[in-house]
Amino acid sequence: MAGSFSQTIILGNVGKDPEISTLRSGAKVASISVATSESWKDAQTGERKERSEWHRVKIWHEPTVSVVERFVRKGSNENPSRRT
Repeated sequence: MAGSFSQTIILGNVGKDPEISTLRSGAKVASISVATSESWKDAQTGERKERSEWHRVKIWHEPTVSVVERFVRKGSNENPSRRT
């Protein structure tokens, strides 16, 4: 399908240091685990609740893999739209 595009943005905290793999071709791939969470107030009890979900992410884009390899560590808060 020409001209189609799909994008997913996951904003959360990295659960462990990235794993960097080198393919036979010499290309590198980064694997990271990112936790996202949501919180809400239970309508019946008024109690604050929270739920976390883990996302396993593979990064194939070589320049991005280099950034992950150099700067991303366990506990990093990953927000690709963040401005510094």
